[in-house]
Amino acid sequence: AAWGGVDVIILNAGEADVQKIEDTTDAIWEKTLAINTTAPFRFIRAVTPVMKSQNYGRVIVIASIAGLMGEAFVTAYSASKHAVVGVVRASAVELSKYGITVNALCPGYVDTPMLDKGLDVTAARTGKTRDELRAALAAKQPGGRLLTANEVATAAIAFIDNGETGEARWLDAATIGEKK
Repeated sequence: AAWGGVDVIILNAGEADVQKIEDTTDAIWEKTLAINTTAPFRFIRAVTPVMKSQNYGRVIVIASIAGLMGEAFVTAYSASKHAVVGVVRASAVELSKYGITVNALCPGYVDTPMLDKGLDVTAARTGKTRDELRAALAAKQPGGRLLTANEVATAAIAFIDNGETGEARWLDAATIGEKK
């Protein structure tokens, strides 16, 4: 299929099931890696010939802080985000000579429906309210609050212009300079 030109692609997919390790089934594991690791790899693979032909491209993958450090009860999610950071770094090395940059943003907790889903599961298990859990997550984030989707999008835009490649940039309220 002819795509014409593709200058920028932002890959933002996420799936997380909140489970103890012993409750993480093979189906959960495989679904999480398919969405969070395999799908971004396939997009990068598909767009590479187009970007090579134009000697320019920007690939930005939205990963997670869980891809830079572990997080309890999301083993499959953390593993998948670690793996996608590896895909980013390897792709960056391979594609940089073609004017293609490949980077990852690794945000902390972002106020999204996916977060709400995880909070609901945790609330059911712990008896705490969603608001209590949300406040606890915000308190443990540098900067003391959750990120917004717009803040993540703004950080992604910065990668388009700066020419860096192979980065896995930690993103939280402190790194963007806005504390609550």
